[in-house]
Amino acid sequence: MRQFEQQKEGLSTAVQSKYDKLLSKSQKPDLQVAREFLLESVEFFVSGAYIILDGFDECKEDGRTSLVDCLRSFIPRDKRIRFFITTRPNGSVDVLASNFADQARYIEVGAGREEIIQDLKQYVRNKLSEAKGEVDAEEASFISEHITAKAQGW
Repeated sequence: MRQFEQQKEGLSTAVQSKYDKLLSKSQKPDLQVAREFLLESVEFFVSGAYIILDGFDECKEDGRTSLVDCLRSFIPRDKRIRFFITTRPNGSVDVLASNFADQARYIEVGAGREEIIQDLKQYVRNKLSEAKGEVDAEEASFISEHITAKAQGW
């Protein structure tokens, strides 16, 4: 929403009012309030808006359900809002597909095995580097190689 509001000359009165109310109570917006902010912000754009939600699979299960309900509420109201949602291939794809069967297109994009292995190695190296002084370079390399070798069967 912030990116939408920054393109305008200032916050809309409704958004500013809700924001001030939350700020005075030291609260963050919940999903419903964020939805209202978004709807009010998008009204400014004649051509509509594209919203990217990355990492849908990383939401907790109950959060994922609430988010799907919230997204579903946009469909009948405003066809100008389009969502691009990324997720790893797992049960969250099924949740999205079953809830948006008529309104969504599913495009499978996958990285090659080598890219996935390199990504996993980098992730392991980064996590091990956070354990400063606890894991030396040789041990980190050993751990990284063995984790990626075991992950080949996934």
